[in-house]
Amino acid sequence: MNALPDLVFDGELVVLDTEGRPQFDRLRRRCAMRNPLTMMQAARDDPAAIFAFDLLELRGKDQRKQPLLKRKEALKNTTASGY
Repeated sequence: MNALPDLVFDGELVVLDTEGRPQFDRLRRRCAMRNPLTMMQAARDDPAAIFAFDLLELRGKDQRKQPLLKRKEALKNTTASGY
């Protein structure tokens, strides 16, 4: 896995169902777990993902004054390149 550049983004942590829809109950159950073995099994059965939807800072430069569509494009390019 490649390391991401120095960045700050806005996003949401989700656990998806079999049809790709976010399921808050699954995420809530994962967050309540304390047993390492149970946590490892849940990570396999119900993997969590981060949906990043806004780029706030990139390489120490504040991006918030840029138009939203420009920030989204920069985020897409940053993550798509495996940067």
